[in-house]
Amino acid sequence: MEQLATDGDEIARDELIVMLRTGSGGVEKNLGAAKSWLLNAAEAGDSDAMQRLTRNYMSGREGFAVDYPQARRWIEALIARDQTSNEPEAQARVQSLRNDLKYIDRMGKRAGGTMLGSSDLDRLGERTDADSQYEHALQLLAGHGSKRRAEAISQLEKAARKGHGEAAWRLFEIYERGFPKEIDLPAALRMLKRAVADHHFEATRKLAMSYEYGKHGVAVDLPRAIELYEGALEAGHDNRYGWNLDPEVFNHFRWLESRLRQARLKLDAEISGRVARR
Repeated sequence: MEQLATDGDEIARDELIVMLRTGSGGVEKNLGAAKSWLLNAAEAGDSDAMQRLTRNYMSGREGFAVDYPQARRWIEALIARDQTSNEPEAQARVQSLRNDLKYIDRMGKRAGGTMLGSSDLDRLGERTDADSQYEHALQLLAGHGSKRRAEAISQLEKAARKGHGEAAWRLFEIYERGFPKEIDLPAALRMLKRAVADHHFEATRKLAMSYEYGKHGVAVDLPRAIELYEGALEAGHDNRYGWNLDPEVFNHFRWLESRLRQARLKLDAEISGRVARR
């Protein structure tokens, strides 16, 4: 079978790959050898092997690690192969492949840039600084599904303990409305406060509103809400939050000033009510 596959017999090669991958036909299971035969077939220009490699690199099946740059490589090779054809089937394949590229690009944006290959991802995961742990978590959350979600959360927790506000904010979102087994409202509040301590704008806004309205496990505390709104405005002038302060995008100062006025009015009304009851 190996000799036939080496001599270019595609049927023998495909059967050999199945036997090595599954351990059938009396052959010892050997994912490494199956991968090598599949890679060789793809490098030789076999479109079926190229398509299978693409799916394996995107899903992590058949002994392959998820590797989006490798998936992109084979997708682009398949597009180059079919895009000059006028056949409807070929054009449909090209459109489907282009959609796969858009999907990879969307995941890259969610990960804060581009999706890393498996080796680069492993190296990033070995680093112990907070920024690297946060970036590693984003990669896992964006493109590696539920299989590595727990690992991503662990990386976020490590970064948050080191004072990484964005990691704490991500954990707040997960603990507040993640998968049912991850919802933990007390932990969400802890992460929210930790993000505020690192001057995270969204977290500061959320916590201020929590104290204003009594959400996320805190009681209504208008003085605390006012303090947070005022602190956000003060910090905004030296842009410690890294805001996009372009008014055409969103005028953060105007929004905060409006919330601050409302909180002060509520506090004044509350004080007046207490005085009247006395």
